[in-house]
Order: sequence, then C-alpha cells, then structure tokens
Amino acid sequence: MSFDVSVIIPTYQRADFLNEALRCVLAQTHAPSEVIVIDDGSPDDAAAQVCARFGNRVRYHKTENGGQPVARNTGVALSSAPWLAFCDDDDLWQPHHLAELARAVAASPSLAFAFSNFSVVRDGVWSTSTKLDDAPREFWTFAKHEVADGVWVIDEPMVTPILCYQAIFPSTIAVSRGLFEKVGGFDRRMSGIPAEDLEFLLRCVAQGPIGLVTQPTVGIRKHENNDSGSDLKQFIGEICVLGYVLRHHDLDSSWRSAVIVEINRRIMTALNAAFASGNMEFFRILMRMVAADDVSLKIRAKMVVASLPDTMSSALNHLLARGGILASRPIPERLKDCFCETAVYLTSRQEKIRAL
Repeated sequence: MSFDVSVIIPTYQRADFLNEALRCVLAQTHAPSEVIVIDDGSPDDAAAQVCARFGNRVRYHKTENGGQPVARNTGVALSSAPWLAFCDDDDLWQPHHLAELARAVAASPSLAFAFSNFSVVRDGVWSTSTKLDDAPREFWTFAKHEVADGVWVIDEPMVTPILCYQAIFPSTIAVSRGLFEKVGGFDRRMSGIPAEDLEFLLRCVAQGPIGLVTQPTVGIRKHENNDSGSDLKQFIGEICVLGYVLRHHDLDSSWRSAVIVEINRRIMTALNAAFASGNMEFFRILMRMVAADDVSLKIRAKMVVASLPDTMSSALNHLLARGGILASRPIPERLKDCFCETAVYLTSRQEKIRAL
C-alpha cells in the first residue's frame, strides 16, 4: 500500500520555529507529496518570508485568524494526497518519521490512523525518556500485536487509555483522508482552547485498528509561548474539552464514566494549580465543581484563604504554597468564557455525575 502523504503545518507568529519545522519536514527520507503551511492570520509576513526560502517545495496560504482547528482543516481542504500528517510549527521530526509511519501502513494495510512515540524538547535538548516510557500502568490496557520491528497494531479503540494519558499529539499522527472526513475533521468550536486536539483525537481512536511506532520520531517542544507550558491554562483547557466531549460525543457507558473520572481528576489538579498561582477567581469557580465528599482538609483550608480579601489571601497563599506563588499568566477571554460555560454545565450535573 502506497503512503502518499500531505503535510499540513499551521502557524501563527512563530517564524523562527517554523523555519526549523520546515527543515525537518523537507529532510524526510520518505518525502511528502506536498507541504502546506497555513498562516493563521499572523499580523506580519514573517511566515511568508520563511516559506519563500524553500521555493516550490512549500505552499503558503494565509487565512484570517481562526485558530489551529480551522487552520488544519483549511490545509486539508487544499491538499490532495490520500494520507494526512500534521506538524505544529514549533515541533520537530526526525528524518525517518514519515518512513516509520509508512512502514506501519505497509505492514498493516487496514490502518486508517497511526501515531509515533515522541520525546519532549526543552531549550533544544531532547529528553532521554519518551512519552511511552513515562506512561502509567493504567495506559497499557489495550490488546496489541507487533506487525514489524517496533511497529504495533492495536485492534481496539483507545478512548479510555488516551483519556487516562494523552500519548498522541497532532505532530505524531498520520490519518487517512477517508477517516478524517468520516470523523468530520477538527472542530472549529475548539479554537482557542488548549488541548483542542484531544477532542479530534478521541474521535479518531474510537475504533481500531490503530498503528503505533514505538520509536520516538517526533520532538514536542515545551517553551514559554506554547499552551502546554502553562499548567493552569492547560488543565482548564482539558476540562473544557472533556466537558464538550461529555455533551456532544456518542459515548457508551464505560467511555462516559471514564470521561467523568478524568474531568474530576483534572478539576482537582487545576484547583491546586490555581491556588499555587494565586488565581483565586478560577479557584473559586473550580470549588463550585467539587463534590463535598471530595474536599480534603487541605482543600478546605485553601477555601478559607480564597474567601478572604485579596491582600490577606495573597499572604496566606504564599505560606500554604510552600515556596511562594508561582507566576500566573493571564487566562485568555475565549478560554475563560468556555470554562465558565463548562463549569455551569458540570455543576448542574454534579450530583448525577458523582452517582455514576
């Protein structure tokens, strides 16, 4: 089975990172059929200048700012190959990334979705451990078999494992055009929400078979300007995404229960992150989403602090956080609005959710 693949790169004001990403994509031992960069309304022409350096090997298209889901969908609409791969503008591919995905598809022609392992990259340094190395035991609940050296096929859905531990990022995947169209592409309503790709990926892994390349062929950057570099914003985004999944996805009872468990787990994690960063506004909203029987003595103490005037709560927060208040980034209005809507929905359903 041939592996003709279009590579879609959404970008927004990251010309320096984009240059590196393009060099990695164009250095693939399995050359892509086309490389399309979608500029998501950057206010300057820096991305266009970067793409121009690569001549006709890169197609550049600029749109109005609509967020990554819209940019990726636009790229797909402009592409022509039967397979699609995505690379975020700040991520990196090893030269054999597409070749490994091609090997997976060749070894199991029934695949419509495959992904690779990855490593985190900080300040240009690749982590020695990989995402799969760090996976908890609860992740490894799926049946798998090896079809080639370092290539596994998972014959069942991966919804529950991915809810437990997100081992799949957009820069690691290859998806057939047929499956992409079947699941409806990326949801534009997720634009501006950290972890928006999780909603799309859950739809993709709701059926098998799924290919997995165990070698880390992708570098996922962590830096101060990406969403995953802000813990509180990331946790809030995940709660929004999972609340959306709970409302809009067709979930069987076991998947629904798994989504609820993960929402509750993330609420508690976000609660601590909000307190540690001194974001009492979000701490108070999150507290309304917590069932009374889930509140520990430590959380109750934080609730008391959060109820005090800001000048007093700031001083006590410093003591309880043990080491000072972490730097808090502003929460974008779009994310704040989505989170408040999700909070209202989850709070209204709290007793029913807790009873499951």
